[in-house]
Formats: sequence, structure tokens, C-alpha cells
Amino acid sequence: MNGLYIAFEGIVGSGKTTQIKNLTTYLSDICKTAEIIATKEPGGSETADVIRNLVQASNKLSKNITHVCEAYLYASSRAETLRTIVLPAIKANKIVISDRTYLSSLAFQGHGRNLSEQIVLDINKVALIKKPDIVFYLDIDPETGINRSFDSQGDKFEKESVTFFSRVKEGYYQISKSFENEWINIDGRKDVESVFLDIKNRIHKTKSLTKFLKLEKK
Repeated sequence: MNGLYIAFEGIVGSGKTTQIKNLTTYLSDICKTAEIIATKEPGGSETADVIRNLVQASNKLSKNITHVCEAYLYASSRAETLRTIVLPAIKANKIVISDRTYLSSLAFQGHGRNLSEQIVLDINKVALIKKPDIVFYLDIDPETGINRSFDSQGDKFEKESVTFFSRVKEGYYQISKSFENEWINIDGRKDVESVFLDIKNRIHKTKSLTKFLKLEKK
């Protein structure tokens, strides 16, 4: 596989969507032949989007989904997206930029919901067939993230407390320890232009992109 899988992670309001658009445009300009594919979790395909509508609770269920069921639904959406979008694109030498990955489940369900990382990993054993090559973590404090966030589709996590997102943020910190190289912390508190400048500067220092660009020149 000569493609590249880039992930953006962070709590709500961290600016992932904006920076994914910026990076997609930038990489489309500098990569001579490779197509850039932007996707998201949960969602990205017709089936995965149906699951997203259910698990994100933009539905009219009379009762909340249990935390374990929530984790399984995210895993099922992930299984579909990885197999129908991410892996085929990477095999075709494309660059995939994803708004969230299994790392969100580890942080949100594992830590935020207190299910534990191991339980969430066990739930995702079959779903997870590809891990990201580069992870951009947009780091902001929970108060800022909550104040910034607004999802017209009704993201249920925007209703969660500062305490919940403090657990999620700590979860991301713990998760980052298992990445030796290409987990990249970005200060998300800056203005949009400054954040993207940091992303652009850092991505050119990653081994994965350097290798990809060299392969593209051949």
C-alpha cells in the first residue's frame, strides 16, 4: 500500500472540520498525481451515515442508547467506512484524511464513558483493519471547545459537561503515549490561520508524507 491515512482528533469545538478542509486543499496542490479523499467517523458511506444518524442521537428514540451499544455502533460504522472508503483509497495510492478514527472511541467511550480502553479495543477488534499513519490532535481546553461547538445535525456530545470532556482530554493524553512517532499535538486555541500554519509545518516533517512524496515522484 502506497497511500496515506491521516487522522484528525480532538474534543468538540477543536476545529477539526476547518483544518481538514485546509489540509485537503493544500495537499491537492502539492501532490502531483494523488487524489485526496476526505471522510469522517462515524459516517462516510451510505450505510455508515445511517448508523451515524442513530448513534449520534439526532433521532427520536425515547431512551438514550447504552454506552456499550454506543461503542458497538461506532465500531460497526467504522468497519464499513474502513472497508468501503479508506482501504480501497489507500490501495489506489490516494491520501485519506479522516475526521476521527478508532482513537475517538478510545477517548470518548473508553475514558469519557468510563468503559475502559481495553473494552473498546475488544469491541473494535474485527472492525479495525487499518490504523492512521499520521494523527493530528488539536488540543484545546474543554471550556473553549464547548463554547465553540455547534453541530446543525445535533451532535449529542455537545451537551456533555466540562467534567466529561476533561476525561476525554486525559484519555487522548494517555492514548498518545502509545504512538512513538507521528502523533502530532497542535495548539488548537490559536486562530485558524496560525493553526493551519502549524499543521503545514509539522506534516512536512513526518516520515510518512516524505516517503509518500518520494514515491509519487517515481
